[in-house]
Amino acid sequence: MKTLYVSDLDGTLLNTQARISPRSLEILNRLAAEGMPFTYATARSLSSASVVTRGLSAGIPVIVYNGAYIMEPATGKILASEGFSPEERAYVRRKLEEHRISPVVYAFVDGEERVSWDITRVNEGKRRYFNNRKGDRRLRPLDTEEGLYAGETFYYTCIGEKEELEPLYAVFAEDERYHCTLQQELYRPEYWLEIMPAKATKYHAILKLKKLWKCDRVVSFGDSINDLPMFRISDECYAVGNAVEELKQAATDVIGDNDSDSVARWLEENYGRLNVSTEMNKNTNIEVRPACEKDLDDIENLYNDLNDYLAKPGQKNYPRWKKGVYPVREQAEEGFRNGQLYVAVLEEAVVGTVICLQEQEDAYRTVKWQIPMEAPVLVIHILAVHPDYFGYGVGAALLQYAEDLASRQNRRAVRLDTYQDNLPAARLFEKCGFHFCGMVDLGLEEVYGLKWYRAYEKVL
Repeated sequence: MKTLYVSDLDGTLLNTQARISPRSLEILNRLAAEGMPFTYATARSLSSASVVTRGLSAGIPVIVYNGAYIMEPATGKILASEGFSPEERAYVRRKLEEHRISPVVYAFVDGEERVSWDITRVNEGKRRYFNNRKGDRRLRPLDTEEGLYAGETFYYTCIGEKEELEPLYAVFAEDERYHCTLQQELYRPEYWLEIMPAKATKYHAILKLKKLWKCDRVVSFGDSINDLPMFRISDECYAVGNAVEELKQAATDVIGDNDSDSVARWLEENYGRLNVSTEMNKNTNIEVRPACEKDLDDIENLYNDLNDYLAKPGQKNYPRWKKGVYPVREQAEEGFRNGQLYVAVLEEAVVGTVICLQEQEDAYRTVKWQIPMEAPVLVIHILAVHPDYFGYGVGAALLQYAEDLASRQNRRAVRLDTYQDNLPAARLFEKCGFHFCGMVDLGLEEVYGLKWYRAYEKVL
């Protein structure tokens, strides 16, 4: 298995001086020379990104303009892109004019990438933006709105006060034809509203690059709201210490801040470990089979080791499991007695387990499933992986076995649920083709203090 490593730039890989430190450059270039597939995904253009990443040996394509383009950094060759239709461009222009917002417009004009703006309608935020880009050959200042929207526009940026931009954000955030973000500029008081094609996201661009570079897994690093789509497609995702709280909540873990070489140091410490684990996964066979009675001791130990891991200081307990409370041996024993208990075995060790039920929770009736509630389905229950084998593909192997089992039993779908905060599990389910069908209250608030669960379904 091959892992693609992707980092955001501003606020993540770049320090507060908007540069990659010499220490980070040394680490990243050394690991790249050893074969680590590393790239960046940024809202910047390639021109702007090339300045702040000077000295970085980017051996693979980079993602720019928040995912609108994948480009070769050395040549500027466009490998993939997302654009607006003429009708979509016309609609954006109409709405901007209705709200009396004068944007910065990114477009290809006569075949050349240009950045256009009306110099008669400039605020402090715009002034600072263009003062920092003097000498950029893409700049196309205009003294009127005439010609502002010329060419094949692919990106719009509006800079101003939050209250000024919020009504426009409300227009585009609900329109499925567009991807729109509104966030405060890093280290500055002004806000930026950016309007892009619907699939111009780091999420979609990473999917393309992952396929293009023939990678199996993604590990990502970020700091801002626009990194959430990237985190959704990642097998592991790490927020820097200065990240917004919403991103920290979605992260696998939180590392140091962007002034501490945190991304490079994490890669230096973990690239070898992940390389070894993925090579092991590639060269060994994970066997999933029905559990036998002698497996029960191993399953109990797995539950306990996993709960000990989740209870460690600084470790986020995403599923909210607790040793001696859930899951416990008695649940595995009941699954075994009913012929519903299965184990994943790697080199004779039990590394994962799952219970596959035929009965559904009554609360499932409140969920908007893709097929009727009454259809014959298989329900996944207590899927657990030993913490020493995270990243080995054990969870995916158990899900695939459950899917194959359901097919053999002529069941129409596989269903499961997970606690609302268990984002790593949610990412695994979505990567394995499960569809999020909504939230469900399983009636466990009084028992475990947990009310809402995410419901997933995969139709076979």
